[in-house]
Amino acid sequence: MQEMERVAEPAGALAWIHDRVRGESVTGFDLSGWPTSTWVLHAMYENQALTGLGTHDDVHRRRLEAGDAAPLIIGDMNLDEISTVTGTPLGFVVRPGRPWTRVTWADYLQRFPEFHPARDVPPCYKWFPFRSWPMSIDAPPEGSLDEESLEALLTVLAQN
Repeated sequence: MQEMERVAEPAGALAWIHDRVRGESVTGFDLSGWPTSTWVLHAMYENQALTGLGTHDDVHRRRLEAGDAAPLIIGDMNLDEISTVTGTPLGFVVRPGRPWTRVTWADYLQRFPEFHPARDVPPCYKWFPFRSWPMSIDAPPEGSLDEESLEALLTVLAQN
């Protein structure tokens, strides 16, 4: 087992990051040259009872119209007029529990045979056919592992 070593000046050790493709900084860095590579695809869940409610953006706009939600205004800019509520969570996400069930990326993408994921980029929101997720889908988080993926990864790492 290799021991960790504190690096006083990390600039040299991290120089490779500056040479990477700009888009990689959103979904992670892939230092090429490894004998194998694995992407951990974050978990997503589905609640079929919510099918037909529309997207997260649809529901947000209905709440704005009904007065149940206040517009997001920063300075003099109304962000609700120029943005889309995607439904993609950020940060650590715990399993939602029942009645939500796990859906794999492959199973979900099979529902859209006419859609071809943008596989020229690392796995991310560009692999799915819409900007705002349906309310019935608890989308995979970006930027942080979810509880289920973290537990699976720790199990694998603990075996080595």
